[in-house]
Amino acid sequence: MTIFRGGAHTGKSTALYDAIRVNRERGEHAILLVPEQATYAAEQKLCNALGGLLGVEVYSFERFSERLLSRTGHTRPFLSVEGRHMVLRRAAYRMRGELTVFARVSQTSGFAEVMDEWIGRFKQSCITPKDIETALGSLDPDSLLYHKLHDILLIYRESEAFLESRYLTAQDLLTEALAALKDAGLSDTYVYVDDLDRTREQVMRLLQGILVQAKHVTVTLRAESDPALKGLFAPEEARAEALTAFCAERGIPVLFRAFTEQSAKVDPALNHLCRGLFAPEPTPY
Repeated sequence: MTIFRGGAHTGKSTALYDAIRVNRERGEHAILLVPEQATYAAEQKLCNALGGLLGVEVYSFERFSERLLSRTGHTRPFLSVEGRHMVLRRAAYRMRGELTVFARVSQTSGFAEVMDEWIGRFKQSCITPKDIETALGSLDPDSLLYHKLHDILLIYRESEAFLESRYLTAQDLLTEALAALKDAGLSDTYVYVDDLDRTREQVMRLLQGILVQAKHVTVTLRAESDPALKGLFAPEEARAEALTAFCAERGIPVLFRAFTEQSAKVDPALNHLCRGLFAPEPTPY
């Protein structure tokens, strides 16, 4: 694995596109993964840099997961947001006799939507019903938190039991793709990830699975050598450490490449604001 680290406008993405160009010239297959909102812009940049997209695929992690499941035959009927809400209403109704703090509100309008948001956050953080059950063992059984988690667990577990082997939801897409990675045929594929910042645990675990299966993975992460900006990029630092530790456990070599020279496109006012964000005393611009 290779990790490109540097601040904004230091050439990380340009170097990544250059590496993809080399892959294409050699006839090697490459996949570029970017945030959902950046796929169109990434395709445009690649077209401008390479003169076309032949031999290169550009996906978000979600779209990549959909294609992977389709190609490997691990598909199930896809359940919409409204469908998820119906499943949660069913689960709340079936569990109504065992609910405590949510007993009264479980059948009211809007409850399924709130529960869907909570369970979605659990899934994004890879927290399973078993994890919640374990957490309950360390809480005071008379506490409000215990009873809230108890009720969420009942509905979460009941809804998962219904969905299993029946439907696939957007919340489970990346987890399902991780399980199917071994059949994806990525052993000759070079995978590039541009902008892994502020990502969720589901994405990190899928990326770890890709690291095991792909021929090589290159990731860009923001970082700053200026001590005044260290606090801004603590999450990125944590991701770099997590990826490095994962690779060390599996004997995957890791190469770091630092980018420090900013281009002239950087707005000096914005640069000043970033550098003073955590300063004890503000300095005039």
